[in-house]
Amino acid sequence: MLDVRLINLGGGVFMPALGAEFLILSANAGAPVGTFDNQPVSFAPGKVYLWTVLYSAAGVKLKVAGIVPCAADLNGDGVVSGADLAIVLGSWGPCRGCIADINQDGKVDGADLAIVLGAWGPCVY
Repeated sequence: MLDVRLINLGGGVFMPALGAEFLILSANAGAPVGTFDNQPVSFAPGKVYLWTVLYSAAGVKLKVAGIVPCAADLNGDGVVSGADLAIVLGSWGPCRGCIADINQDGKVDGADLAIVLGAWGPCVY
């Protein structure tokens, strides 16, 4: 099983572009034998990353096969829940460019709260 996580090493959460590929296993003496049991999924604030596993004689790569929006998942855990609600309530008021301003109108208000409540539950992908 593969588990791919997008992490913050100090410059924000790494969010690769659609189609980006990453070598995760190299093969020196021919193609690797066997396959992984899953197509991994990763979460970042507001996005769900869908990965494809590519097998070749050179090794195994992960490719970003899709990026699905989940705008109300502000903490990037794959679920719109109380943690995201807390981010909205804690950012209430003028907040141009902040993550809790989901509709990007320059303030966190009832419209952003409605988006969170309307998307409650697991991100759909």
